[in-house]
Amino acid sequence: MKPGSKTNQLALSEVRRVLKAVFILFLFAGCNKDDAEKDSIPTLEEFEKISLAAGERNEEIKLADGSIWQYRISVPDLENGEKVPFLLNLHWSGNYDSYIESMRCLVEPAFKEKRYIIFSPRIGFGENWFEEETRERILAFLDLARQNWPIDTSKMAVTGYSLGGTGTWNYSLSYDNYFSAAIPMAGAYFGDEKFNIPVCVIHGTEDELYPYDLALQAVQDSRDMGSSITVITAEGRSHQEACLYLQYLIEAASWLENEVWQ
Repeated sequence: MKPGSKTNQLALSEVRRVLKAVFILFLFAGCNKDDAEKDSIPTLEEFEKISLAAGERNEEIKLADGSIWQYRISVPDLENGEKVPFLLNLHWSGNYDSYIESMRCLVEPAFKEKRYIIFSPRIGFGENWFEEETRERILAFLDLARQNWPIDTSKMAVTGYSLGGTGTWNYSLSYDNYFSAAIPMAGAYFGDEKFNIPVCVIHGTEDELYPYDLALQAVQDSRDMGSSITVITAEGRSHQEACLYLQYLIEAASWLENEVWQ
């Protein structure tokens, strides 16, 4: 099939329809949890235990319902009165340590020259970023961070790879009152709505899970609605090579600094 052929366009539309149906199922599943589970948000008392000492570390806090929330955090050497940008990292699905691995091999080295607070929370195995409980926890955390941390609230961004990339796409659309930019990587993009914040999409040409042509078509559809979307092509990269996307995330970090937050 030729890239611009009618047959190819129909095929891409069908793939997008299937992906969106799966995404909607995620949302539906997340909205039908027992009300008793909706208290799994951080309390101010526990939030204040999070250290802002310089460095990178893996820690955990207790949530309002008594459950434990694990995370990895990266903090620069903060000066008195200084306010710095904030980056939320949404990890990919897979092994238990994805929230750590995605930081160590990808996000932290990409932003090592930047003075950001970077926060990477963990979701449980088999869970996703779209469940109501998870979204409420993330938003409650962001509210506490904006109110209590030395954050420049005009410079808050979200990024993520694969499941985290799809989550980034969704969070930047649904919660643009929190974020001023987004960097989704190797995610499922639907392109049927306009984004109110700048987005930089990183996608591999050999992505076997979310085809590159499908991602580009979704980007163009959203651009046609007025969205500001930059595309960084990971030439020759497949979906299973997340840590090899480092050079492209470094490029996106420059986009964030020089084109969005200049």
